[in-house]
Amino acid sequence: MSLAVLLREGAFRYGRHLLWEGINLELPRGEFAGLMGPNGSGKSTLLKVLLGLLPLARGEMTVLGLEKVPRARIGYLPQGQPDRFSFSPLVKDVVLMGMYGGLGLLRFPGKKERLKAWAALDQVDMLAYKDEPLSHLSGGQQQRVFIARAIAGGKELLLLDEPTNRVDPTSRSLIIEALLRIREEGRTGAIIVSHDQAFLQQTTHRVLCLNGSLADGSLPPGG
Repeated sequence: MSLAVLLREGAFRYGRHLLWEGINLELPRGEFAGLMGPNGSGKSTLLKVLLGLLPLARGEMTVLGLEKVPRARIGYLPQGQPDRFSFSPLVKDVVLMGMYGGLGLLRFPGKKERLKAWAALDQVDMLAYKDEPLSHLSGGQQQRVFIARAIAGGKELLLLDEPTNRVDPTSRSLIIEALLRIREEGRTGAIIVSHDQAFLQQTTHRVLCLNGSLADGSLPPGG
């Protein structure tokens, strides 16, 4: 079985505080897993560890079969996008930012990358806004743009932190539709942090609970 994520006896420490320990996780490629838990339990931290932004205190980890995290092959949506912008990038430029990691030094997105970016925008029904300043969009529309950035280019692993937080019902439905299409293709694994149980039931194969350690949650798997 090919794994997108393998974590053995993982532990993370903030100073002297052990946030979580004994974490064992196997995520097959193509599987979508939800992640729930109390506030402060370290769900966002776990995503950052898997992305290689934070180090484990102990344990072993491979992501997409590699010990060195291949960030260019991972789509990441952090929690809490900015409400205000010091400048106003265009929607198309925001999504193209998600393509730079896979291009190499001093290379810029070309026609191939732009087509992939436009396809990602189309998946969340935001292609018509590609030439608009991001700051002109509603919060739900902005979140859809950030999700398009995360999924652009056919990423092999998605790490999504509260993708439906503070979005309108229309945006929530479009995000669900986009994730279900990706899940149906069966090539991309995903770990999705959310407090929205109904959303996780619709979009994931299983739900895990993080609270000091990691355990299978009580929610039934998605369809």
